[in-house]
Amino acid sequence: LGVLAQRLVRKLCPTCRGSGLAPARARDASARGADAPAACPDCGQTGYQGRTGVFELLLADEKIRAQIHGRAAEAEIRAAALAAGMTLMRDDGERLVRAGITSREELVRVTRD
Repeated sequence: LGVLAQRLVRKLCPTCRGSGLAPARARDASARGADAPAACPDCGQTGYQGRTGVFELLLADEKIRAQIHGRAAEAEIRAAALAAGMTLMRDDGERLVRAGITSREELVRVTRD
């Protein structure tokens, strides 16, 4: 048994990413209007195109099941899950940021809580 949490993050536009135009710069350029550099029509000047998921999977081993059954505090269950190798959603998203698939700004936006 397990529990899966997921969020969708916007993917960086491959055209803008290839030109070096970061998402925040694309939005700033769009706001400036006519003085802005050439915009990317592929993403509608947003810097993003498409979505992908970031995930967190909690596999309930015997220790975690016992904690849940015993109504342990969330922090205790989380610590046991991390000790058992659970990857947090933010860590999964950092992998996408390092790979250039999404931006850190986008990851923070969807994982705030």
